[in-house]
Amino acid sequence: RGAGRELHVEHESSLDPSMLQRLGASRCQMQMGRAASPSPVLLPAPCRTHIGRPTHRCFGVWREAYENERRKIDAAPFAVERTMSDKLPIYLKRERNGTFVYTILRKIRGHKETFMKELAFVCGVREEEVRERGNWIVINGNHRAKLRMWLQGLGF
Repeated sequence: RGAGRELHVEHESSLDPSMLQRLGASRCQMQMGRAASPSPVLLPAPCRTHIGRPTHRCFGVWREAYENERRKIDAAPFAVERTMSDKLPIYLKRERNGTFVYTILRKIRGHKETFMKELAFVCGVREEEVRERGNWIVINGNHRAKLRMWLQGLGF
């Protein structure tokens, strides 16, 4: 499916769901077209960000807000990539019959030392409890919920 293709619909009555699906329109785009006035409607085609998550081209205030968020993410000295199923790569590991739990964070790019200091502050642990193991970062304790909220708040 082409990333640059846009759908132009003349009137509300001309919307045929099967035709729009063949052209690659999503259910959301079809509903946007149905709710529109009889004037021409231009539905944005889906595109992908450089991270790989699907987004939609948007106009006016929404585009400006999206670009501001994108600048904040790009300005960070580190980045966390999502998994193929579009989830954050945060995992729990239990050892010693479940009495010892630690959190593993994977797919990190950028300045890891800065990221580890931020993690220690967010999780409320000493910096010694946050350590690097190859491409992973390991934190003592169960911090999955805190990390997920923090990373989603940063826009990852």
